[in-house]
Amino acid sequence: MKKTLFTLILLAISVKLFAFESPFEFSHDDAKIRMQLGGEITTDIIIRVPEGHFLYKDKTELSFTTLEGIRVRSIIYPKGVSHKDPMNGGNITIFPEGESVISIVFSSPLELQLGEKKVTAVLEMQGCEERLCLRPEQHVITWNMEVAAAGAELTEDKPKIETLEFNIKQLLNFKDFKDVVSRGRYIALIVALVAGLLTSMTPCVWPLIPVLLLIIGIHKKGHVLGNLLLSFSLVAGIAVTYSLLGVLAVAAGNQTSFLFQEKIFVIILIAVLLMMSLSMFGLFTIQLPRSVQRFLTHLGGKGYRGAFLSGMSMGLMATPCVGPVLGPMLLWVASQKAYAFGVELLAAYALGMGAVYIIAGTFYGTFAARLKHVKAGGLVKKIIGVLLLVPALYYLNSIVPFNLNGDNISWLENEQAALVESAATKRPMLVIFGAKWCPPCVKLESMMANDKNIAEIIKGFVVLHVDATNDSPEINRMLDKYNVVGWPTILFVSPDGNVYDDLRIVGEVPETEKLVKTMEEALKR
Repeated sequence: MKKTLFTLILLAISVKLFAFESPFEFSHDDAKIRMQLGGEITTDIIIRVPEGHFLYKDKTELSFTTLEGIRVRSIIYPKGVSHKDPMNGGNITIFPEGESVISIVFSSPLELQLGEKKVTAVLEMQGCEERLCLRPEQHVITWNMEVAAAGAELTEDKPKIETLEFNIKQLLNFKDFKDVVSRGRYIALIVALVAGLLTSMTPCVWPLIPVLLLIIGIHKKGHVLGNLLLSFSLVAGIAVTYSLLGVLAVAAGNQTSFLFQEKIFVIILIAVLLMMSLSMFGLFTIQLPRSVQRFLTHLGGKGYRGAFLSGMSMGLMATPCVGPVLGPMLLWVASQKAYAFGVELLAAYALGMGAVYIIAGTFYGTFAARLKHVKAGGLVKKIIGVLLLVPALYYLNSIVPFNLNGDNISWLENEQAALVESAATKRPMLVIFGAKWCPPCVKLESMMANDKNIAEIIKGFVVLHVDATNDSPEINRMLDKYNVVGWPTILFVSPDGNVYDDLRIVGEVPETEKLVKTMEEALKR
């Protein structure tokens, strides 16, 4: 009886220790908000950070899921304080222990229908202790509102409430595009335009630059205006491609996982880029059949029509890069069945993305038209070779991250596959939970991949790597299943699925000796 009672007590303590319970608290006034038509009202959300903890300012976000016509005029975050990150030693901005207040200003447009309204939002935040990265949190907040006619007398229980944020930073880091659209049609178009411009500055879309130069070089005019119009034609082709994707999203009714975002497409693209780059350096010559050469030279025809159709092809080539940005837009367009506005949004995005190409194409076309010197032409080829090589490596890193999974570790990323292999081979599982935004996680993975002392003993395990960089239902399921409260986390699971909680390592990069001893203990059981 005593042994049973003792076991139950230990089990209760274990569940308490390893179940995730947020140390952070937040509150808002849940009384009904009353405002006049055309009026405004301010409300607050109070976040309480306990002693010894802090919240990352840049990971504290508010996003609205339901507005019912109510508008968010502004969201004011606390300024935060500068803090030395205990994980990597860099300076970060945090919300320190104590209370931090987020203020929101709601407004009701004059055309809004009178009556009861409900506003729902999600508060996202993530914090740390001094030695432990805690898991991201999401909390749903709801406000009940009543919109009265202008000039109507409001009752005295006018609350000062606590809401969620919407500022310029969030507009450009949108996860749900309905938050952006709620700010107005023109704001949404401007955000799409700016998002396209920012996308054009990322390394992921660099492959388009040499392709652009190649096309402009083929169809080049002898004057600046002609090359400007040629570049506009090419960008118009990109715009049409993305506009068609918007229509496709509406027709499909959901966010489509395009073929061009699949790993096989990216692998093919890497191979093509590497071959083209090496060819530009003169290591070998890609000799295509004459019929193919003629097709490429006159792709879609001559002049502006050829540039336009080439631009449509370029739009498809860029889909692996633009997917994360286009995704929220396409999801909103699909959910609202907004054909016309969807075309406008995607065209604005493509125009922003093409601004850099218009400038590059205009002046390169003029330059190429006058370029006669052979040595200069050779230099241009080498420059294009570098431009092709850099994005090839960039794409490759997205599939096989450099300096993470070294020769010493062969890990799986599918839990079911790891469980099956563990049961079949009678080897215990070693599970690593990490994220790219977690410096200790990167350090741990690098150490395990390159430390020779770990190389031999790790062969006795089935290694499962769980990348929690991006939130998803599957990731959350695994975090809950294995009671992961912070990063990095290392745990050991027996072949029959039992977790060795006493061997769990949380929030630290252990010394090699400690990790090896823990692994040896897991192998003995």
